[in-house]
Amino acid sequence: MEPRQALDPQQFARIWGRVTEAGGDSRLQVIPFARKQESLGKGSVCHNRFLRQRVREELTDWRTCTWLASFGPGWQTMRSVAGDELCQAKRLSTASFLITGEQYFPRQQCQPLRSPSWQEGMRTMFLRAKEASELYRREADQTRDDSLRELFQSLSQEESLHALHIRRALERWG
Repeated sequence: MEPRQALDPQQFARIWGRVTEAGGDSRLQVIPFARKQESLGKGSVCHNRFLRQRVREELTDWRTCTWLASFGPGWQTMRSVAGDELCQAKRLSTASFLITGEQYFPRQQCQPLRSPSWQEGMRTMFLRAKEASELYRREADQTRDDSLRELFQSLSQEESLHALHIRRALERWG
């Protein structure tokens, strides 16, 4: 079954006019069809600042998780989270590129957040994952772009899982 095409507003008015002439309720109004926003197009450029800021944050988290994996217990957990953070940065960078046509991936400019201890670093990453999850959820609720909404919802869920994995690592080795 093929998806139904929306009628042109003028075509709809003509058809509706015939219906109302045949005894239909003429008090009803024809409401123009609202066209969907172009996915990852110029209409989404308002999200580019957020996308680029999150690319930087995800790269910082990647570096921090890689640093934490280098010396603490739970290194496997942090190596896995680090890989996810790098993938998230790439996904955000790709969305920004599709919207603007400009590559943005400042890998070398982002440095890890150093902490005095492994436990404090893990706590910092736990809090950052919870905050990122909430930021992505809010941004998903605010966007009209279906592709960005799907991306932000996915990233929100991933960040919630990161917080869970970090918490479990702390419970086990902290």
